[in-house]
Order: sequence, then C-alpha cells, then structure tokens
Amino acid sequence: MILDETYRDFIVPGPPHSLFTRDTSWDWRRHVVHLYSFSKSYCIPGYRLGAIAAAPALQQHILTVLDCLQICPPRLAQLALAPLLPSLRPFVRAQAVALQHRHALFRAHLPAPWRVAAQGGYFAFVQHPFRSLSAQHVCEVLAGEWGIVLLPAEFFGYTAEGGDASSEGRWVRFAMAHVSDDEVVMVCERLQEHLVASTWELD
Repeated sequence: MILDETYRDFIVPGPPHSLFTRDTSWDWRRHVVHLYSFSKSYCIPGYRLGAIAAAPALQQHILTVLDCLQICPPRLAQLALAPLLPSLRPFVRAQAVALQHRHALFRAHLPAPWRVAAQGGYFAFVQHPFRSLSAQHVCEVLAGEWGIVLLPAEFFGYTAEGGDASSEGRWVRFAMAHVSDDEVVMVCERLQEHLVASTWELD
C-alpha cells in the first residue's frame, strides 16, 4: 500500500491512522510505502523536499531511481531545513488548527444544494447541484460572472464515465489554504445569491 500523506500534518487532532504503531503484530515495512512532502506543512514549495519510509530493500531501488533524475532537492535547502524542523512544529500545528476552523466554517455556510464529499488539508471536493451541467461549465460561469474561482475535478485526472454530466461529473474543488475566514463566508454567500438568481435546474 502506497500512502501519499502530503497533508497529514493538517489532520487535527491526528495522527490520521495507527499503521506505524510499534505494538502492532505486523511489520508495516513489508506492506506500506509512506510518502511525505515538506512543501505544504513548512511553506517551502519549489524545493522538492520530501521523505519516504519503506523497507530497506525497496529504499535501495529508490536511491537508484533518484540517481537518474535530473531534478533533485538542493543540498543547501536540505541542510538548512533539518535543524529547524523541531522549532517549526508549533507553526505547523497553528496552521492545521486554522485550516480545521476554515473547513468547519465552509461546511456551516455552504448552501444546502451543494454537497461536500471530502475535506482535508488545503482543499474540499464538493458536488454542484445543477442537473445536466458539467463541472467545467459551472466553474466557467461562476468565475466569469460571479467572481468565484473553482476547479473541476476532471482537471486532476478524473472524468465521469462517458464524459457526461451525471452526478459523477459534477465534482469541483474549493481551495482553503490562502483565503481568509471572511472570504470563505463571502464565497458561500455568493453561491447562495447565484442559486437565487440562476435559471439552472436543480436536482
């Protein structure tokens, strides 16, 4: 099992699972590959710093692959970050609590026809309520006419089977990271205003 846990630090109270608990009766290294990135938690995008926890035998193959990559973490950034990690943990925790509050605020103010499917870390995936309309079309109209910038889930590699506008094709992504609490509420209010003004058919 491969776990990509870039956003694990934003799960409050955490940790998100107990796979690495020492008193378990199984050897997780035989079954789990754990991936982690420092970019989100420590606000250092672009430095390509991450970590992999896996069985030693697999680590040798990973090192072989890394030797073949043209893009690798700058050594200076690695040396600079390592001693700072303990002192930055309070900052990471504060960010996680703030995001948890923002997600709760979003759930509380999102108009009822919109449906939250998943929330975590920097994003929320939400299903729009408009019949026979694709997520991309809804996003285009909301951005151009209402100043609400969202992204369709298909931009991240997911499309509804057959490319139709069924319920599977209505997913959009809301960003929670670089917005204020007031902006979260404002977006939800604009969605409500759009519901009142729109002639789109609801389910």
